[in-house]
Amino acid sequence: MLSKDPVDVTPDPVELSPKFDRRALRQLRQRFLQVNQGRLERALQLLPTRQQRVLRLLPLLFHTNHPALPGYVSVTTPAGLSSYNPTPVLLAEAQAVARSFRYRKPDPHGPMPLQGLFLMGSLGTLAQAEQSDMDLWLCHDPQLSASELTELRRKATLLETWAASQGAELHIFLVDPPRFASGQRDAELGGEDCGSSQHYLLLDEFYRTAIWLAGRTPTWWLVPAEHENHYLAYVGALQARGLLRAEEHLELGQLGQIPANEFLGAGLWQLYKCIESPYKSMLKLLLNEAYASEFPHGDCLALDFKRAVFAGSLDLDELDPYVLLYRRLEGYLLNLNDQPRIALMRRCLYLKINRPLSRPVTAQRKSWQRQLLQRLCATWDWDERLLLNLDNRPQWKLRQVNEELRLLAAGLVKSYRSLQQFARAQLASHPLSQRDLAILGRRLRVVFARAPGKIETLNPGIAPNLTEGHLTVQQVDHDHWALHGGSLSLRQCQDIVPLKQAPSLAELLVWAIRNGIIDGASRLTLHPGRSELFDFELQGLRSSLLQTLPGAQAPVSEEAMLQPSRPVTLLILVNVGLDPLKTLSSAQLASGRSDVLDYSGAHLNLVQSLDLVSISSWNEVHFKRYEGPLSLIDCLQELLITGRDKRHPTLAVRCFNRNRATAICRRLEELFGQATRVLADDRQRFVLQLGENYHLLQSQDGRLVRQPLRDLPTLQTALARPHPHYSPLHLDPQALPGHPLALILRAAEPNCIQVFYQLSERHVQLYLLDERNSLWRQRLPGHDESALLPLHGFLTRLLHHRQQPSEAAHPLAAPLTLRYYQLLPVAPSPARELLRQKSPPEPAGAPLLRARLTRTPSGDSSISLYCGHHAFHQAELGRHGVYRALSQYWSRSSRARNGLHLDALELSSLFEPGTEQTFHYLEYKQQIEQTLRAASRSP
Repeated sequence: MLSKDPVDVTPDPVELSPKFDRRALRQLRQRFLQVNQGRLERALQLLPTRQQRVLRLLPLLFHTNHPALPGYVSVTTPAGLSSYNPTPVLLAEAQAVARSFRYRKPDPHGPMPLQGLFLMGSLGTLAQAEQSDMDLWLCHDPQLSASELTELRRKATLLETWAASQGAELHIFLVDPPRFASGQRDAELGGEDCGSSQHYLLLDEFYRTAIWLAGRTPTWWLVPAEHENHYLAYVGALQARGLLRAEEHLELGQLGQIPANEFLGAGLWQLYKCIESPYKSMLKLLLNEAYASEFPHGDCLALDFKRAVFAGSLDLDELDPYVLLYRRLEGYLLNLNDQPRIALMRRCLYLKINRPLSRPVTAQRKSWQRQLLQRLCATWDWDERLLLNLDNRPQWKLRQVNEELRLLAAGLVKSYRSLQQFARAQLASHPLSQRDLAILGRRLRVVFARAPGKIETLNPGIAPNLTEGHLTVQQVDHDHWALHGGSLSLRQCQDIVPLKQAPSLAELLVWAIRNGIIDGASRLTLHPGRSELFDFELQGLRSSLLQTLPGAQAPVSEEAMLQPSRPVTLLILVNVGLDPLKTLSSAQLASGRSDVLDYSGAHLNLVQSLDLVSISSWNEVHFKRYEGPLSLIDCLQELLITGRDKRHPTLAVRCFNRNRATAICRRLEELFGQATRVLADDRQRFVLQLGENYHLLQSQDGRLVRQPLRDLPTLQTALARPHPHYSPLHLDPQALPGHPLALILRAAEPNCIQVFYQLSERHVQLYLLDERNSLWRQRLPGHDESALLPLHGFLTRLLHHRQQPSEAAHPLAAPLTLRYYQLLPVAPSPARELLRQKSPPEPAGAPLLRARLTRTPSGDSSISLYCGHHAFHQAELGRHGVYRALSQYWSRSSRARNGLHLDALELSSLFEPGTEQTFHYLEYKQQIEQTLRAASRSP
């Protein structure tokens, strides 16, 4: 297992050279101060006047408390920097800020609670820019009380505010040196962290970039690089010889062997930061990779810097942190013979430095940064065309960004694989690194991975702005749309390669808005081709997408990235570029049918296309188009998949047709809402009507099973099927308008046999829903409720028989109820019906005609018929003979005038336990009665 922290290996006491005395230490310290002064002067040269004043005054502002000076809190606020003496010039500058200020020299023997002040980061380096911020480390006495630290933090905050008023972005970090040296630091100190500790890499960056402003100087300066692995022993030897005074030096720690987990943590973080700041982070990522490749025996850049100073090599250009960085990365990549990443690294360095060499600069304004960058670039064999392209990065648009994205993605993939290999090779099992690797892999996949239907991300921090002021939208043919830069005529469009082509307009707009190419101010020229698109619809589409789509860099929490991706927002765009009403006559439009899915006398489904835009919890955007009369059902299948984890995403429907747009949106939102709720349960069914067609839908394991039904009789046949359990049936709210089935199906209840009847002059129309919601229909002769008496007697006896455990082969698991409803027409429109629950008819007498079906050894069924005390068996009379014999006996009896009705039926022996239902009895009853009647009519 790897150790978590570097070990200070001291097998033997360190022996110092006899020539190593106080004078040698003073000379060594002076070398570091010389480099430090040069960097400070370079930093000041590049700062505006007011920011220069901020930087010069910071040591004095912490050294003293004065009510007139910026940052004053109280006289008790910790103040006093070790060994600090402001110059007269600086005091005069402070008086220019606060006229009443008079400097009082503190007691040299009094406490100095502030031990050191350092500027860390890019200031004074090749990469310093106008927008570079000032990261200030304020090292304080570890014995400060909680109240003193609170006042010191308040002073730091006030100074940050004052610096901002002077145009400087200042960040002050309070550092407890002993606590920091032991690896305990505040998470905010580095400014960049991914959860895994990066103490030593932060210390490496500090030692090679920090500019000492005041106070004690780092002890680390005085320890040779070859003694870094037994740093404490060397410092102890200096102290033993009296060469190191505590009041002069500041101990922040050493840079021995950096733990493997730090490389993993830093690599993860920089890979993630590459998504939004690719050039700066790519350099740090490559440095981390180079460090890891030499683990455990490699050195960091800070040690290279220290070796050079110890050797007396004090050239500021060669000691510049970014030049040191470049030299290390170039050597590492040359050793790998990785020419593509060498080219990428140079581009990243050039763009990070941001000194456009292709633009002329006067001799008076030619900065040291530009001169140093020119010397570097001279060795890279770059031509003027490449320089000009890089210098125009703020104006880069789609084509340049696409090329740059390809190069960056290739580099990131290599670094990610290198990080994975390092983790496996070192057997790093730190929980955070595994967690972060999972998060990072997903974040990179969101930005760079391609997938069917996924809208690609083009600009992860490559160019500041891809927005085009003028664009042209053109339909090339039915399934081919193009987006051009500029406001172009149709003739011009034919001669120019488009920015993007897509099979649908909605997909083209989603892509352009997601990637910031179109915004609210972009002016769009439209060439609609043969589509029905008009400018109002185009503007409406743009507005809806701008309101819905998040930016490609929208933040996503780690908690969300640790969970599987799921859709959280859905936008459905209806009939983009289509007008479903354009072929209708005025007479058809005036029809009373207003349902948009069954519209007018032509029974039109006005939903001709749906474009589904899906935004995931990982901030991915997917697009899918559905066309044709079944587009609504195809889209519903996708909605069922998105809602399979019961957390339904937010859904919005938008339509911009000239006619019925609002009605279409309202209808689809209600329909999708109801259907997704119903079909989330695999047991439930849903009936949808589109025009004159019906669709019976049911979900099975997250997959939509659909049964197209061409007309109402086909629907009724589909509903008249047995089920293994109660199967709820839900209707689209506007399905079956004016038909009694709409009332009947909505009234269904479990564990109940429901009989619905409708009286007329010649017959009684009967509908029955059994305990499992299977539909059974029959037309009975008669004109009043007496026609129901035979059926009522049959059902009553059936329930009694099935609910008697001693008599029934398969008794019911739950008692059933029997209910009757009369269907009543509502005047003046006979198309509307109402239900009225009725009391059951009077009980019938003893059963006259009974039947029993049994299973023969061969697997066939055999019937026995009973009339009173007379029995007729198929086994004796044959299948046809048993029916003929009973019908003849019936016709001779006095009962013939009552009609031929089966009063009781036993068939449970035909079914496996729990599979039979009332529907089966009614089907067999009807078949037996029809066969008997046919037999009675035959000679």
